[in-house]
Amino acid sequence: MRSRAGHGGGHDRVGMIAVGVDGGGTRTRVVVVDEGGREIGRAVGDAALIDPLHPEDAAAVVERTVRGALAASGGSSDPTRPVAAVWAGLAGAGNERARRAVEDALRAGDLAREIVVGTDLEAAFRDAFPEDPGILLISGTGSVATGRNARGHEVRVGGWGALLGDEGSGYRIALAGLRAAMRMTDGREHPTGLLPALVGASGCTGAAELPAWIAESSKAQVAALAQIVVTSADRGDASAGRVVRGAVEALADHATTLRDRLGPWVGPADVVLAGGLVAPPDGRLRARLAVELEQRGLEVSDRVVDAARGAAQLALALARRD
Repeated sequence: MRSRAGHGGGHDRVGMIAVGVDGGGTRTRVVVVDEGGREIGRAVGDAALIDPLHPEDAAAVVERTVRGALAASGGSSDPTRPVAAVWAGLAGAGNERARRAVEDALRAGDLAREIVVGTDLEAAFRDAFPEDPGILLISGTGSVATGRNARGHEVRVGGWGALLGDEGSGYRIALAGLRAAMRMTDGREHPTGLLPALVGASGCTGAAELPAWIAESSKAQVAALAQIVVTSADRGDASAGRVVRGAVEALADHATTLRDRLGPWVGPADVVLAGGLVAPPDGRLRARLAVELEQRGLEVSDRVVDAARGAAQLALALARRD
């Protein structure tokens, strides 16, 4: 059960508003809704991936972006439209200590009567499957999947972070491409266009600078190089092609594992793809992954997931419970 920041109960719901936050490794999106669930404001801010060593940084981004969205909606200056609840789905919130630290910091900012910090996965799943069974597979800076069967049982697969998981994510694709580039530098792998492309995209002057560059770069900065690896694969680069094939297979393994753990299903399991690399309409891995999933007996939906919208619905449900 998520802890909440309470500032009194039994308040008047007339004119209240609720706020949903989707904070990831690339950017933060905020949606403001009225008491009927209608969107009345939206804002985009910097990345809000929680760093366990500095959770206050994510809280500062969330607060700043929420206040921007409230200003756009008129909620921050209108005392007759109190902010009833904020539900923030943040990457890295699986770390309970860090999650609580962010929640405490947001509580101190007095953003709303009720505040919950959960995971970005929870927010996205709420938008993808409010009640129905299905599988949500996410590949962006990181990767994770979750599913629900017709009996309401939910299971998560992956999402273990950059060191222990994130298979098929932008970060892992970029890292595999960079490792291949270093092998090319040694002569352990046949030189291809992948090496100069990654060196150039990183801003380095040569491969020898890549180790220092990656040590000083954020997860999002590294993950951005995944596009270079995918483009190289599209052009027939053998090394990049092996990286991309491995990523697609790893993501498909997430979904098939969920299908098997949650089954039996009535017909093919419905899979929704989200995250920058696989979301419709133009995620760079979407076409390859859709083919792989369909070959494994899964049905890929064209549904577009808006995790901030899902978080706003969670915030509204939280407000209505009080």
